[in-house]
Amino acid sequence: MAENQEFYTGGTDLPLTSSTANSLLRDADPAIYYALEFYAQILNTHLGARLVAEAAAVGATQIASAVAETIPIDPEQYLTEEHLRFPMLTLHREATSYKFLTKRRMATHRLKLAYVLPPLKPAEAERILPILHLVGSLIDQKTVQGLDPAYIPSAPTGTAGEFVWGRAGVAKVEVKDSTTGAFQISSDIFFPAIVMTIEMWELADSDLGATSAYSNLDGTEVQINLRQDSDNTILEPFVEFNLENT
Repeated sequence: MAENQEFYTGGTDLPLTSSTANSLLRDADPAIYYALEFYAQILNTHLGARLVAEAAAVGATQIASAVAETIPIDPEQYLTEEHLRFPMLTLHREATSYKFLTKRRMATHRLKLAYVLPPLKPAEAERILPILHLVGSLIDQKTVQGLDPAYIPSAPTGTAGEFVWGRAGVAKVEVKDSTTGAFQISSDIFFPAIVMTIEMWELADSDLGATSAYSNLDGTEVQINLRQDSDNTILEPFVEFNLENT
């Protein structure tokens, strides 16, 4: 293949092959793929049992897990589709900006995450809606940590407690804000939800593939997305930061 036809952007190697065992989301946008998988796993692990028990106590049998479905698109226009299952976790890109940093370009992405519950009766809402606060707190904490002992990445299968952002090709990620409320689809249909703004930073392009190094929250320095220039010179890492035990 001619020089410069093969390159790397975020967690994706281009050109994409014509067919793989992976979904197109996994191959074309691994940051969204792994973030959705990671968030769904931690919500089911840390909140699922209690949420299901509270829902059963008030007869909200439509809630059988903390996350029943994940989708990588803005959910609002699809909330009344019959095939959707709740609670639903969504994550989609809203905007991206680019800038040069030394010899490379860096992309900053603004994403929207929504955790959406089914319409609830007043007694159900009173019992269940406090979970939305914990959803926001858990996602914020685990976003900073980037790992959880119960999470095992897929495609290909990883190891328990693996650092998700290194696999996703993300240099840094943080939750910026959250809003608790509801999606109002009609005058009498409300879907309770928490909506969060997330920012991600990643390399926009590179001559060669990635090498990554990171800690498992042992306090050591994290260096992510080191790159080699076309003459095999190692470039300085464009992101260096420390993860602290919490």
